[in-house]
Amino acid sequence: QDFRKGEKGYQQHIWQATLSPYAVVFATNPDSLREDDKHRPSYWASNGRLPRVGQVKNVLVSLFNVSSHPGLSFMEARHYAFSHAYFPKWAFDEVKEVPAAGGGGWIFGRVGQGYVALYSHLPYKWQDQGPDAGQEVIALGLQNVWLCQVGRQAVDGSFEQFTAAVSGAALKVEGLSVTYQAPGVGKVNFGWDGALTLDGKDVPLRNYRRFDNPYIQAEFNTGIYKVQFAGQSLELDFKQSTRIVK
Repeated sequence: QDFRKGEKGYQQHIWQATLSPYAVVFATNPDSLREDDKHRPSYWASNGRLPRVGQVKNVLVSLFNVSSHPGLSFMEARHYAFSHAYFPKWAFDEVKEVPAAGGGGWIFGRVGQGYVALYSHLPYKWQDQGPDAGQEVIALGLQNVWLCQVGRQAVDGSFEQFTAAVSGAALKVEGLSVTYQAPGVGKVNFGWDGALTLDGKDVPLRNYRRFDNPYIQAEFNTGIYKVQFAGQSLELDFKQSTRIVK
C-alpha cells in the first residue's frame, strides 16, 4: 500500500483480486511493448508508473498519475499514457457492465458464489483485437481512478443484489481524490496525498503485521513464519535456513 507512488515499478505487482486460478483482476500502467515482452516493466508485468493504492477490508482504491520521472528519464524504457485492467471475460460465469456518467463505469464478474466489481473513472474500452481481446480494459489518460470491491453470496446476497448495491452507492471523484460509500464497509476516502480513511477515521497504510490471519501472525522483517492449521504446523526460519513440519 502507498508504495513509491508515481515511480517506476520494475518488479512489483501491487494488487490482484483472485476468484479462481484464471478469474483474476488487476490494473497497471503498461510499459515496454517489445515483441518478446520479457523485459520489466512489460505490457502486463510490473508498472511503467506505480499507482498509489489503499485498501479497506474488501475495498481497494488504485490511483494512477502518469508523468515523466523527475530524475534520469532518458535511461528508462518508454511508458504509456493510459492504464489498463486485466479482466478475462472467458474465466467468469457471468459478466455485467453498468455505465456511469462521463463514460466510465463498473464491470462486474461472478465465479460461483464469489463476486468482483471493477470501476474506472475514465471512459474505458474493451480490447477487441489480438490475444487480449475480451480480457483487456483500456482507459486512455494520464490520471485515472480504479476501484475494486469483492463480495460473496453469503454476505452480499445474489449477484444482482451485489451489482445494484455497488453501482448505486454514492461515489465522488475529484481529480485523484475519491469518496466512496462502499456497501457493507462504510465511507472510504483516499487521494494522491493524505490519509486513507473509513468513516472519518484513519486506516494505517503501514506499520501493521506482515501476516495477520487465523493461520499465521508475523511482523515484518523477522524472517520467521509459523503457519498452523488443523493441528499441523509449518515453521520457516529464513535467517537460519530451516524448515520444520509438525
